[in-house]
Amino acid sequence: MQRVEDGDASPVPVAVLLGREGSEPMTGCSIQRETEGGLTVIRVAGVFDRASAFELRDRLEREPASDLVLDFSLVREFADLGVATLAHGLAGADRRLHLRGLRQHQLRIFRYFGLDVDALHDGRRARH
Repeated sequence: MQRVEDGDASPVPVAVLLGREGSEPMTGCSIQRETEGGLTVIRVAGVFDRASAFELRDRLEREPASDLVLDFSLVREFADLGVATLAHGLAGADRRLHLRGLRQHQLRIFRYFGLDVDALHDGRRARH
């Protein structure tokens, strides 16, 4: 396990610093894989925070489909850190992605991290 040391303090596992220690389930968020007209849709619902973003990134790394829709239209609350974490994970991804259900603020965060959201966003409005 990789550790980070801070002066005289005891070493702290990186997983603890990132909030990923153990395999505790996410609270307040669900991620479902569905198929719509031959296209793979990853539907996210609930509260999208940093833990949710790490879970989604892990699932995307294991996802065999090369053409995906990430549907956030059922997310009722976005944490900026969660969006930033996902944006970092999507940068340089070698697959076709379509983002659905994002608000302007989340799109702006993705742009800030270098993602071409205009090419990824399919223009459907999020439900409120």
